[in-house]
Amino acid sequence: MKKKIFLALLSIFPLCVSCKNQHQSVSQKIGSSAYEYTKKIISYGPRPPASQAHLRVQEWIEEKGKEFGLVIKKYPFEASTPIGNVAMTNLSFVVPGAKGLDRVMFVAHYESKTFDSIRFVGANDAASSVALLLALIPIFQKSAFDFDVEIALMDGEEAYHKFDESDGFYGSKRYAKQSLLGKPIRAVIGVDMIGDKDLQLIKAAGIDLSLLDRLRKVLRDMKKEDLLSDRWMGVADDHSPFVELNLPVLHLMDFTFGGKVPPGTLWHTEKDTIENISQESLSTVAEVIIRLLEDLDKSTKRE
Repeated sequence: MKKKIFLALLSIFPLCVSCKNQHQSVSQKIGSSAYEYTKKIISYGPRPPASQAHLRVQEWIEEKGKEFGLVIKKYPFEASTPIGNVAMTNLSFVVPGAKGLDRVMFVAHYESKTFDSIRFVGANDAASSVALLLALIPIFQKSAFDFDVEIALMDGEEAYHKFDESDGFYGSKRYAKQSLLGKPIRAVIGVDMIGDKDLQLIKAAGIDLSLLDRLRKVLRDMKKEDLLSDRWMGVADDHSPFVELNLPVLHLMDFTFGGKVPPGTLWHTEKDTIENISQESLSTVAEVIIRLLEDLDKSTKRE
C-alpha cells in the first residue's frame, strides 16, 4: 500500500515541476515582450498629457490592441489642473471571459510626469506597467477565465505641483466612478513601477486583505515570499479612488526605485530609463499576475 502511494506521488511530482516550469517559461516570454514595449513607449520621448508624444503613444496602444483583435475605448475629458485645463484621455481594453458575469480590472497610468527642468521619459514610472499589461493580453485571451479582464489605462496620474485633493489622479478619479456602471468588479489590481532591478512589492494601506492573502499564497508557490515587504505604506496611486469606493483592491508596486528607502534615488529623475529597469522583474510580475488570475478563476469554479 505504501509503495502504491509513493508511486502515485512520484507520478504527480513531475507534473507539478512541469507546471512551475511552464509558468516561468511563459512569464519570461512576456517579460521580454514587455521590455521591448517599454522601449517603444519611451522612444516617443517625454509624454505629459496633451503633448504630441502622448498622443503618439495613445495611437501606438490602439494599434497594439488591434493586433490582438481588441477594440480600444477612449474616454476624453478636460482636467482642471494648477496649470489650467488640460485635455486627457483614459483608455481601456476588455478581454472577454468564458462566462463574463463579472470582471477583474487592471489599472495603470500611461502618461509621464511633466518636468521643465529634466528630460523625463518614465520607463519604470509607468511605461513598464502599461507594457506588461499589453504583453499579457495574449495570455488573458488564451486562458479564457470565467471573468472578463479589463485593462484600464489612466491619464493624468501624476500631479503637476503636489499630490493633494485637487492635483493628481485625474483619470482614475473619473474612471473609478464610471466603472461602477459596468459589470460587477471582482478585483481591481493597480500596477505601477514594477520594473525596478531590486524588486520589492509594497503593502499599500487600504488594499483588500483577502486579495493580499492570495498574493502571499502566489509568492509562496513561487518561493519568492521575500518580494513582499513586511511593512505597510500609505502610498496613494491610481488604485486609491477605487479603494475610496470600497471596491476590492490590490496594488502591485515597488516604491524603492533604485534604493532601499522609499521612493528610491531614481524616482522622478532623468535616470528613469530603460537601462535602470529589469526584464527579469517584468517576468516575475507577469508570473504573479497570471497565478493571481488563475487562483481567482479556481475560486469561481469551486463555488
